[in-house]
Amino acid sequence: MGKVNNILSDKDQEEIINYLLFAVKRNTMSSLWKKKADFRSKKKGKVGPKKIDRQVFRAAIRETTWEDRTTLRRLAAVTKISPATLHRAIKDGSLRCTINRPSPLLSENHKKLRMDFVIKSISTSKNDKFSYDFKSMENIVHLDEKWFFVDTLKKRFYHLDDEIPYRTCQSRRHMHKVMFLCAVCKPCDKGGQFYDGKIGLWPITKFHVAQRNTKNQRKGDLKEIPISVTKKVYANLLISKVIPAIKKYWPENLAAS
Repeated sequence: MGKVNNILSDKDQEEIINYLLFAVKRNTMSSLWKKKADFRSKKKGKVGPKKIDRQVFRAAIRETTWEDRTTLRRLAAVTKISPATLHRAIKDGSLRCTINRPSPLLSENHKKLRMDFVIKSISTSKNDKFSYDFKSMENIVHLDEKWFFVDTLKKRFYHLDDEIPYRTCQSRRHMHKVMFLCAVCKPCDKGGQFYDGKIGLWPITKFHVAQRNTKNQRKGDLKEIPISVTKKVYANLLISKVIPAIKKYWPENLAAS
């Protein structure tokens, strides 16, 4: 009875089963079970893979760089620790897997500007000079620019069984996007009048007249296209869009304050 790659063939397995069922007497098998025979390994001491010391394990992980910790296979190759040991460490909680996003790189000038902004946002009490509090910031409008894609690559539709959604775009790798200017302030509730803080959202675009006929447009058609945000464009948005919206939507009970 031979072996091929340390794996018994179906014929060999059948021969072993027949031997145990017919060659070994029933009384012999019954006596072994009654005696509660110990079929465990007779080797002395602990057998099996040796457990790695926890301190050694943590030291090996700390010596690696963050780039070497992106995958378990790469971490196992650098630390010489088996992937099975790393999986057990994740299971018992000594090793964790987290998703990390990069933080902004702040220079000393950036830190100083942020500290100055925090200091200006602190006010002292009129009665107690040693009592400090943050300003309510209810009279401050925050402006920010944000890119929005005109369409998404994946979109869900609900349709009948005989309909097929069909969309086209010039390039799936470079989807069209438009920049918007957003103005918000702190929501407040004074005098029974609630204000949600939403002032407005405006696209930074312009209308362009097509100069010639193409497969996508005809001559003379109006097309809204995004424009670059320059100092002149930003000032025009503040004068024509933001300031009139603040005057229109700003609560009356906050106008005096």
